[in-house]
Amino acid sequence: MFAQIRNIIVLGYLPDPFLHSKLDSFTDWYNPAYWAHNPGAYDVWRSIYPPLCFVVLWLFSNSSCYNFSVYGARDCDPVGIIFCSVLTVVNFFLALAIFWKVDRRTAVPRAIALGLGFPSLYAWERGNLIIPCFTAYLLAHGNILKSGWLKAMCAAVTLNFKPYLILAVTGRIIKRDWIWLEWCALFFVAIYAASYAFFGAGDPLILLRNTSGFEHTADPDLLGFTSSYTAILMIVKLPLPYIAYLGSNPIEFAERIIPILIYAGAVGVGLCLAYVTFRPHVCTRGRASALLLLLFMSMSTAPGGYSVQFALLFVFFERWSGPGRALALICGYLWCVTADVAALPIFHDYGYSFLGRRMANYDLTLTWGMLARPGLLLLMEYGLVASTAYEILLDARAVRRARLAALV
Repeated sequence: MFAQIRNIIVLGYLPDPFLHSKLDSFTDWYNPAYWAHNPGAYDVWRSIYPPLCFVVLWLFSNSSCYNFSVYGARDCDPVGIIFCSVLTVVNFFLALAIFWKVDRRTAVPRAIALGLGFPSLYAWERGNLIIPCFTAYLLAHGNILKSGWLKAMCAAVTLNFKPYLILAVTGRIIKRDWIWLEWCALFFVAIYAASYAFFGAGDPLILLRNTSGFEHTADPDLLGFTSSYTAILMIVKLPLPYIAYLGSNPIEFAERIIPILIYAGAVGVGLCLAYVTFRPHVCTRGRASALLLLLFMSMSTAPGGYSVQFALLFVFFERWSGPGRALALICGYLWCVTADVAALPIFHDYGYSFLGRRMANYDLTLTWGMLARPGLLLLMEYGLVASTAYEILLDARAVRRARLAALV
């Protein structure tokens, strides 16, 4: 964190692994904020954001600044930047309070990794709506709130930001917590209806239509923070300079081996969850949710490096016990490292940096972190699958011994 502040002051920008285009900081906030104040969010811009996103953007922005360009709105309206910055700090302290209740010895490093690590700082640098979503997420799946219905309401808020977070409540389904799930469903419908009525657009049909027609394009600028090798393979197939450095053999090998690694993880997750569906006590709620989130992110073509923090919350709930858990925790910490090492230079650039508020020289490079992060995510998945499989084996042996004892 402090090293990145120093980089902004000295270099005028955030170096790798952050976004190559130094002009575009916070535009994940100001791009949709423009449509929160102007008509056409769903039929012109074809947004896949639920209405709650635009309600939050409308509430925490200055409407008089959105009559011209996005960059002009960013220079005119500091509310979004302040809002994202304050909530990032709040999220860190929420994570610290959560982990403090779990294990005081490891609370500080895990809170720093989750609250101030690469996924969190990247979300801040982009001004992404994942920041307010993560606040509700920590309250929904942490141990701060005691009330079940309040947790259900916070979970419903997260679903109205990021619908794929339905995967995070999988543990509740496995544990058959039906009352909590009913509360969550009721709150989800109520929040969606209220935000839709407030914003005046974003009905379920148009969201489904826009989502079905949405395609993630291969963007080299996004190579540094993808969570999936699938997305990387889409990018390296483009006619770009670094392909000449890599050569065709490594790419062809990756195209053969990576799908095998991803589907092997999918099979492992599927078998583990199939067993714990019938024997829920074998697996914690957090473990089940982490497995599905990690699987989803390992297969995604979206460059959602910041979304990994949703899975990391559950990974950091694990105790340092056994090789599988240890592997997942080590990979979780490594995912949160905000430094990178250049492997191959691509090109040099000179342009305006919004964070530094000055012109700056910077390089676009292929880094080792770009190639390692999706692998770290897969290793987190494998570690938790291995740990769960071992616990399943112990449970199966206990069941077998109990049956034999009953026969005797």
